[in-house]
Amino acid sequence: MKKSIKTTLCITISLLIIISAVSPAFAAAPALPQVNTNARHTVCTSLSESARNYYSGQYSYSNLSKLSGAANSTDSYAASQGNQLYNALKTLMSSTQSYFPVYSGKNPGSLAYYWTSTDAVGSSDYYAMFYSDAPSNSTLVSLSREHVWPKSMASFYEKYGGADLHHLRPVDNNINSTRSDHPFGYVNKAFASGTTVGTLDSVTVYWLNPKADLFEVKDDIKGDIARILLYVYCRWGQPNLYSDVSSKYLPPLDSDDNKDSGAKVIESLDTLLQWCEDDPVDTWEMRRNDLIEQVQGNRNVFIDYPELAWLMFSLKVPAGLTSPTKTGCTHNWQIAAHTDATCTSNGYDLKHCSKCGEDRKFIYHTVEHTDSDRNEYCDNCNKKLVLSTQMTKINELKDNTRIVLYHPYSKTSVSRNSCLYGKLAPSNSYIMNSKLDIAEDCCVFNVIATEGGYYLKYKNLYLTSGATGNSLFLTSTPNEYSVWYTQPSTYNSRCLIINKNAVYNDKAQALQYYNGNFTTYSVKDTSNFQFEIYENDSYYFGYPDVHENDWFFEAVKYCDVHNYINGYSNGLFGPADKLQRQDFVVILARIANADLTAYAKTATSLKDVADSKYYTNAVKWAVAKGIVKGYDNGKFGVGDTITREQIVTMLYRYLNSPAVSADSKVLNGFADRNRVSAFAKNAMIWAVENGIISGKNASTLAPTDSASRAETVTIIMRMDKRGMFD
Repeated sequence: MKKSIKTTLCITISLLIIISAVSPAFAAAPALPQVNTNARHTVCTSLSESARNYYSGQYSYSNLSKLSGAANSTDSYAASQGNQLYNALKTLMSSTQSYFPVYSGKNPGSLAYYWTSTDAVGSSDYYAMFYSDAPSNSTLVSLSREHVWPKSMASFYEKYGGADLHHLRPVDNNINSTRSDHPFGYVNKAFASGTTVGTLDSVTVYWLNPKADLFEVKDDIKGDIARILLYVYCRWGQPNLYSDVSSKYLPPLDSDDNKDSGAKVIESLDTLLQWCEDDPVDTWEMRRNDLIEQVQGNRNVFIDYPELAWLMFSLKVPAGLTSPTKTGCTHNWQIAAHTDATCTSNGYDLKHCSKCGEDRKFIYHTVEHTDSDRNEYCDNCNKKLVLSTQMTKINELKDNTRIVLYHPYSKTSVSRNSCLYGKLAPSNSYIMNSKLDIAEDCCVFNVIATEGGYYLKYKNLYLTSGATGNSLFLTSTPNEYSVWYTQPSTYNSRCLIINKNAVYNDKAQALQYYNGNFTTYSVKDTSNFQFEIYENDSYYFGYPDVHENDWFFEAVKYCDVHNYINGYSNGLFGPADKLQRQDFVVILARIANADLTAYAKTATSLKDVADSKYYTNAVKWAVAKGIVKGYDNGKFGVGDTITREQIVTMLYRYLNSPAVSADSKVLNGFADRNRVSAFAKNAMIWAVENGIISGKNASTLAPTDSASRAETVTIIMRMDKRGMFD
């Protein structure tokens, strides 16, 4: 019996020894390294000894730099496929990692335990909080563990990649909550409105634009972030670096993870590399890399050799790049060209360095429409603005709100039109999905608090009663009979809208619907006097035939703001209208910002493309770029409606026909997959795989159906948000 116990014990011990040898998760916690005493934000001009020793043999920089990079950097998933350098760096950083820290707590082996060394600023008593550089012992901060690559956008959670010292950083809890999982990008100066500025101890730490879904950090942190994201992209094989990635191309989830959105973590490849260049590696960052190697065994190669980032994407290393092995240019930037942002198009600064010749382009995003005087015309471009027709019931007057007075019995609202002297006409309105839909002539009042009640102001006019009632006007100057208040009705949460000073026979005068018009009369709690008040919190500058509950609403708004696809001259958008082939080519040329003047004098062999038409040069451009080829009969098909498969084929060719798997089964779930034309098969596979197009339903792809304007704007918005048109 004793022999059996001893044998079992020996086997158990042996197994534990074997497991600990092959699995870093079972390895003993490495000792705490020395404290990081190097200077923060002082440019590093040489490799450390540890860094020099890490790269040898096939992994020497000389050999790594000779490997081929991305064949296609259109999106970050494609850039990682068949990329020799990416694969080599991933192998190097993975094979040398020997330990994974513990996410929680502050015991030996945990992230917080090692931060007292790796993230210290000259003392083991405190460490630098990421984004802000505030010391951890400051009374202004509270500790949170920041996944610089958000775990909601990754296959890891709080183990392995989710507890990697290279990208887990200590951060103030409030900043961590604000950043959430917003992608990084340019916000400060890039947007005219909607930006929140975050400070800590009087230092600006971040800029957040929730509407644009972008988060920007201060300049001396940008390079750290870029190099961390490059590390996670490569070491942990997370493909959604600068483009959204379909779930089918995401790595399997770790056992403690249940979500990976596949959304991009930085706005573009250009931004990633620009941050990497503009904020060079500092001596503290290099030392941190050394200390993490002592704990985990691996290094962030993009700290030691930032040049690898450009080579990995098959791009030329900038002449001005400063790295630990290269002294770059101290740029002297000069504005070579400037374009102001407008309400519907981006502006930019084109900068040129007079020393090294490098060019930079900084984007100023659309300023969007504003209407400070509430006259329903844009302050900037004077465009007629259409108020959102979707309004929510509030049934009370509140200062500084925009409201409609709706009479549910007649299903009308107060309009701006007079029908008889002392009467205002009704405007047809109706309830849809518990919200009010109004007509163009409806009065949308600005509510302005005043003594004893509220003014109801429509543009520059005030809703005003006669002194003794029985009349209702819109007057240019408010008086004592322009003051209103509400009183609850006894019926169904409605209200009575009463004038504060108008009186007849000692009875207050209230808003009334009577004989097909609106007036005032002695108040009664009856259906003629019972109103509902609907509020609109914001404008939507769009089209009367596009509503907030429409599935294409955001796409129409997006393409209108970016000036990709606009409405008709009659003020409508026409979401259900079929798009014609020549119109889609014009749209695509606009998105590409193509210089069509170069094609004015070139000839085309397409028989039906006449000279001097609005689409002529766009079609010539598309032919020259290999985007369109025309029909077998030698015609382009001017006037033909464009089909769903033709749209994705043009887009596919516009992106230089990205590689697709010959044996892809992505179309197998569609019963009509055999209706996809031979010329469109690869394009349709690409479009479905990347979520650019979906079926009309779960089993119907409808490749030869005509594409509507609503479908077209949706496709374009999806691609543009992923940076596919950059």
